Parts: sequence; structure tokens; C-alpha cells
Amino acid sequence: MRTGDGEDRFLRFQQAGAYGRPVRLQPMRWDADGRPVMGDDGAPVRVHREPALPEGPAVRPAVDDAFPGGVFGPQWQWTANPRAEWAGSHDGEGLRLACVRTDLAEDLRSVPHVLTQRLPAGARTVEVRLRPGAGAPGARAGLVVLGDAYAWIDLERADGGGLLLVHRFAPGNADRERDAARPRPLARDEVLLRIAVTADGRCRFSYDAGTGPVRLGPEFAATPWRWVGAPLGLFAAAPESEGHAGTGVFTDFRTLATAAAVTTTAR
Repeated sequence: MRTGDGEDRFLRFQQAGAYGRPVRLQPMRWDADGRPVMGDDGAPVRVHREPALPEGPAVRPAVDDAFPGGVFGPQWQWTANPRAEWAGSHDGEGLRLACVRTDLAEDLRSVPHVLTQRLPAGARTVEVRLRPGAGAPGARAGLVVLGDAYAWIDLERADGGGLLLVHRFAPGNADRERDAARPRPLARDEVLLRIAVTADGRCRFSYDAGTGPVRLGPEFAATPWRWVGAPLGLFAAAPESEGHAGTGVFTDFRTLATAAAVTTTAR
């Protein structure tokens, strides 16, 4: 690309581990033979002055989402070809994900109905409010950091109809999940799920059920998942059975520039 001042730039993908392949704007010049020389004599540069561009407001890709009318923004994508019944528009608030019946619920890397976006760069705290609808035993909905190894936090419907706050993880060589903290019963049907992410991709899970933030389990290192990095995801799933499994309603997905304080640790 060439700016109005005659400066040349090019765009390239950078392999960035848990952050996938972000697009980088790099300087470029032409050699005596008319061939392009990219970066610093062919080597990519990490820092360079901005090109001269027309003045205007700074624009950043969308990250936060209020899910107006149940519709998610263009920053989200499913992990496989979507079906209309997984989520739909409505007149109420929040994103309503159906708890899809599947025999692969113990490995979120294997299901197609996880709604994902890129892990935010830098030290950020990601949070979303979750309210599960009436559901079948085993139905669950939550927030995940996907990857070859992955970890998540969710609300799960117990056999007696109550709700459990569950935090699990799966190592890269495992096909089933393990508890990262003891499941704990909740007296209320709405909770704020939170992941504090450090600048090098280490994740600390916590929740707030109205009495203050509670940290869960040990720190988890986000692990790249092929070329897509380690995306964040919202999910709803249930074991294979007959009948309606329920829904998970997500509201106010947002990222914060500084990690929130977590005062209590639950193992």
C-alpha cells in the first residue's frame, strides 16, 4: 500500500503463539532493481513510526459486546459451520445459546458450537455475566480459553435442579477434562465470570456471585490451537438425551485494561 505522502507499507501475518496470527503493518522500500524490500532490509520490525495518514478518529476492532437483540458482533465466529438453532435474535436481553446435546461435551475442542473471538493482547481482564435458563441435569454454559490445552469456568445444572460453579481444564494430550477446583453450589442463578489475562497469556479464573470476586484454581497458561492461537469462547452444552436441554444467557461481555483484584481463593 502507498500513503498519500508516497510512503510504502505492507501487511503481514505474524505467528504470535496464543494470540494467533495478528496482522502487522510494516515499512517497505524499493531497491535499485525495482524489487520490494520489506521491513529492515528484509527482516520484520517490532516498532516503527506510524505512516502519514489523513486525520480522523482512532478506530479499533470491536471486542466488547452487549449482544443487542441476541445478536453477536462480527468479532465472533463459531468453531465450525453454524446452525441456526444454536443462537437466535429475540426481543429480550443478552445472547441466548442453546445447550446443544452432544456426546463430546467432555472435550470442547471437539464440538462445533463454541462461539469464539481472539484472545486480547496485553494485560486484560475479560468478563461476562451468565444466567442459565431452566435446564436438564448436566446442562452447562460458560467461558473458555480454548487451545491444545484449555480451561473454562461455567454454571452446571445438578441432578437436583440446583446450580454448580465448575472450573475444569484439559491438558494437551488428554481427551477428557479434569477439575481445577472443587465444584461449589450457588444459591443464585446469575454470576459474573472473569478471566484475568497477563501480557504473556497466563490466565487466572474467578467469579462473582454478588458477594465479591473469588479466584478459582491455579494459573493456566493459554496454549496455541493450531494457527488460530488460543481463542476465548462462550459455550452451552448438555449430555446426549431426549428433550430440551436448556439455555445459557450471556450479557455484557467486555474487556478491562487492568486486571480486577481477586481477594479470595478457592481450590
